[in-house]
Amino acid sequence: MFSSTTLLVLLASYPALIFGQGHASSDQISTSATQYDNLFLSAPYPDGFGIPLKAQAVLNVTYPSGPITNGKSYSAEDVKTLPTITLIPGDTAAFKAPNAFTLILADANALGNPDKEGNYRHFLENGATFGDAGADGGMAMNVGSGTVVTSYAGPGPLLNTGEHRYAWMLFVQPSKFAAPSNLSAAGTGPGHWYVNAYVASSGLGDLVAASFFTVENGHATFPHNATVVHSTPTAGTANSSAQSGSASAAGSSNNAGKSAAKSDADGPVWKDCAATVKSLVMGLGVAVSGYILIQ
Repeated sequence: MFSSTTLLVLLASYPALIFGQGHASSDQISTSATQYDNLFLSAPYPDGFGIPLKAQAVLNVTYPSGPITNGKSYSAEDVKTLPTITLIPGDTAAFKAPNAFTLILADANALGNPDKEGNYRHFLENGATFGDAGADGGMAMNVGSGTVVTSYAGPGPLLNTGEHRYAWMLFVQPSKFAAPSNLSAAGTGPGHWYVNAYVASSGLGDLVAASFFTVENGHATFPHNATVVHSTPTAGTANSSAQSGSASAAGSSNNAGKSAAKSDADGPVWKDCAATVKSLVMGLGVAVSGYILIQ
């Protein structure tokens, strides 16, 4: 017979029982996709990248200042140097080498203040692979496994241009992938492009993991309720060509307000709470069951 102290030890160990399974839960994965949509990153240009997140893993991005929390605001100083990249997949086999991936960091700009020249490329690596999963299920990206076309350029939005949205995006890179000639060699500098057009023209596969954050320099010089051209992000649709940004904005101010309210109601905070409660219940159940069995 074990004392009540044993039960307390078992209860305290429930996080390890949950995450020791070696893969991300479906709730963790779906939460990242919801957060991505709530930032309008799946919406067509000029609001987002026009690429849905078909999440299959949780992407962990860790800067020297600490790990990124999806949707959180950071200073340019916080994210000025290249971070380490790991992921916790739902299915380890899908991410194990020799499966290859393309990793991108791009700026979707500030909602209501689109860049007429498109998105901005801060990092691009083709042919990246991941190592074997560790004890916690995490898989680290193999350093030097791919071709770094554009070396890391830390976010540095122009003064008073609003809260820029930056996304680390991991794409499946199938055998048919062919990088465009102007973005195939190492040493290509950062610059404007359209992520959607690059993905379509090069033959990249699905966007399977992402991590995203915001950086603002100064204060926005446009209203905080600025027009959102495409006020409802569409997670299931990706535009396969670069957009001109000529869509009508008539009446979208009200739509933007409604969308913001919906984002607050259905946003990542509530999703995170739900996932946490579920994990607590699961862990408690496992711990209690273990205690009963050893009596």
